[in-house]
Amino acid sequence: GINAEYGVVFWKWLDVSTIALVTAASVFHWELKKEGGPPKKVFDRKPELTGLRILNYKADPSGMWLLLSGCQPGAGGLEGKSELYSKERGASLTMDGFAGVFCSMPTPLDANPNNCILCLASTTTLVIRELPVPTKMDRTKMINISVPITLGGGNDFPVVMHVTPHNLLMLISSQGTLLIRDVVTGDGVHQEKVSSNTVFAGVPHKSGGVQCVNNNGSVFSVSIDNFSIVPFIKNTVGNIDLSLRVASAANLGGVDDLFRAQFADLLRKEDIAGAIDVCIRAPNGMLRNAQVLRQLKALTISPPPISLYFKEVMKVGKLNDVESVELARVVTAKQQSAEYIKKEMDEGKFTLSSDLGEIVEPFDADLALQIYLKSEAHPKVLKICFARGDIEKAIAYCKKVDYSPDWRAEATRFIHTNPEASVEFALALHKSIDPPVLDPIEIVDMFVSQQQIRNATHYPVSYTHLTLPTKRIV
Repeated sequence: GINAEYGVVFWKWLDVSTIALVTAASVFHWELKKEGGPPKKVFDRKPELTGLRILNYKADPSGMWLLLSGCQPGAGGLEGKSELYSKERGASLTMDGFAGVFCSMPTPLDANPNNCILCLASTTTLVIRELPVPTKMDRTKMINISVPITLGGGNDFPVVMHVTPHNLLMLISSQGTLLIRDVVTGDGVHQEKVSSNTVFAGVPHKSGGVQCVNNNGSVFSVSIDNFSIVPFIKNTVGNIDLSLRVASAANLGGVDDLFRAQFADLLRKEDIAGAIDVCIRAPNGMLRNAQVLRQLKALTISPPPISLYFKEVMKVGKLNDVESVELARVVTAKQQSAEYIKKEMDEGKFTLSSDLGEIVEPFDADLALQIYLKSEAHPKVLKICFARGDIEKAIAYCKKVDYSPDWRAEATRFIHTNPEASVEFALALHKSIDPPVLDPIEIVDMFVSQQQIRNATHYPVSYTHLTLPTKRIV
């Protein structure tokens, strides 16, 4: 438990089930899901930061990095100090900084998501630093950027720092100054005064922005307008690269022409990896289409760009319907098998569709049926069932999914393609569907039109046995 000689100087909800408690000497986590369990000490605070006025406490998404931030009087006014603790190492690092926020993002040195911390080292400096992980310890390959900024002056300090869905840093200071910055480079996007009163609390808001309270008792929120942010950065700020990154991060439009131009330019330079990366990052999947696939297939360089494309897309998620069909077409033509498609389907990498099922069906009818069922391609489900003679199963499926096919067309097709089972099919329509969907005389006419005289005479007899003894149709 918490030693009684230390009072709690700061506390907050760390997540929906954990309360963080900060004393003058230590930091504790209280897991409320564990009924009756006392708070557990996570780490001891650095002795030199004992007198710090605590402003905030945060954890990264993995819960392995913790940041305790505060301020204290200094020679030139307020100065910020933070303690960054690594659970994995069991060690702390003291940093200059009033506040910080964790962020997973690509960096100029690594296009993959990296765990970073953005910290306001002083009222004039923003620091963007990548955090080490066991697989990446070389600091020469990690970003560590310091960017000059300007707050309200005097004893102004940040109250809330938050990374929006656009990968933009949103900061609001105690004197009501709003800063919006790029998390990758620290480049400025916007700055303005949003409160004339002192802001003393702020938290992330469901809008993707922040919600704050000032000393006048006013509660206000600040968020980014999805419809105008990309054109604003592109045209007003004049930062094309950032407008592309923001559009990609938040899946927004407004720069479609720039993405297309960038893709074409990289393809012309035979920078295939770069061109594929643009396709993946472009918002709303705008470059993940049949035209782009044709362009990549047309390139005769090695390794085949189309293969690299599928590999990179499947690294970050699943193929869309167009990509799934194209990859299935390539794989089945080369391997004369659908085993690879089944494997990737089981891992959720394919978007299922009727077109995909058609490609798979000649190689694996069972897998095709699975695709048709999951993609609700009802006519194709019936086609396979009828081909296998599973007439009752097909009718039961129609009832289950509330699907009403054109039974006249289905009967005509079945009688033509499978005369041996046609009588069974016709009888099943009467036996399993109420009211009957076809008149028995009409079915006899279908047999006659196909010159199936034996079925035309056998069916009425079987139908008579199926119905009341007194009922006759001929």
